[in-house]
Amino acid sequence: MTDEEIIKKVIKGQQEYFSILVDRYKDRIYTMAYNYTNSSSEAEDLAQEAFVKIFKKLSYFNFKSKFSTWVYKVSMNVCVDWHRKNKKWKMIQLNQKPEYLLEEMDAKALQVEEIVINNENREVFNKILMNLKAQYKFVIILYYCQGLSVVEISEILCLPQKTVYTRIRRGRQQLSDLINKHRMGVDDS
Repeated sequence: MTDEEIIKKVIKGQQEYFSILVDRYKDRIYTMAYNYTNSSSEAEDLAQEAFVKIFKKLSYFNFKSKFSTWVYKVSMNVCVDWHRKNKKWKMIQLNQKPEYLLEEMDAKALQVEEIVINNENREVFNKILMNLKAQYKFVIILYYCQGLSVVEISEILCLPQKTVYTRIRRGRQQLSDLINKHRMGVDDS
């Protein structure tokens, strides 16, 4: 059964079908929430909150985009709200390197990616990542943690693809600069 068929059944009152959507998307939502919080209990709470919002707003889904994109957007908003309420950005654990990386990488971007990909200095990297501007954090998390493409990030954040590409490059540049400062013993935090 497709997402669209399930959504239509749920909207018509067959709410038991919503559990199928939960099963399909629970791991992705939990992972994104965990990347924001670095806490399994917080991630579970945020994932549950995201599903409650998805259920309540399901009738507003317009079928113009992929359901998974809409799920990411709602879940991301839950994480952003959590961030605002907590007034702090917890450590982010970056997972593995996505299969598709931007084709054009300069040496500094490659340096950043090597640190992201390798597990070495994870705590240092997380501390450095905390100093990124929010607009860069979001695209870096979606791109590296969630492994989403520029096109998918563009849809989720309602930004032109070129803007997403630019933010990824600027985010990597800012990360590279912060990593170099850290290596030279300059601490901005």
